[in-house]
Amino acid sequence: MKPIAGLLATAILATGTLFASSASAQPVYRVDRDDAGKCHVSVYGTIQNPHSSEFTLHTLRQDYRYIHVFTSGATRVNSNGLSLQEGRFAGVYGCYSADGRSFHAEEVTLSPNAQSYPGYQGQSVTLNATIVQIHPSERRMLLNTNVGYVWANYSPGRYFQGERVRVTGTFDAAHSTFNATSIVRV
Repeated sequence: MKPIAGLLATAILATGTLFASSASAQPVYRVDRDDAGKCHVSVYGTIQNPHSSEFTLHTLRQDYRYIHVFTSGATRVNSNGLSLQEGRFAGVYGCYSADGRSFHAEEVTLSPNAQSYPGYQGQSVTLNATIVQIHPSERRMLLNTNVGYVWANYSPGRYFQGERVRVTGTFDAAHSTFNATSIVRV
């Protein structure tokens, strides 16, 4: 996939609203007006309802989970020896439609699961956030970040609801969480 700044944060946590897809009874992602027509975007998730030139991508987001992806215009497909199949993990690179109701992939990369997706794990991202909930026994907290809400796993420490923090870490695609390596109060 093509590297771009904030790739994972944008891909997993962009804001939007839901609507029903004509190709599927499942809800699909509809981006906010500002993101409609936006290009050079990467999105990740699990394939559902695959067809020859389209599928629904079940993303790792907590709020808006489904994006209808058209692949007929894709100039590159990295199949990694896999077929387009229900349950496969995929990364797509391309553009949202002008009306924000679908995604047109320029590149598609398939993987058996998120853990084996090439380049998906390990990219460090820094998020500005406010702590919304804290679960100390589970060592996780809900953050309202500059790109949306995120469940973050963290090392022991004393944090408070409502506290503003800058969190650095990596996204864990398998569990739809963020693994914090550094939390700094701001």
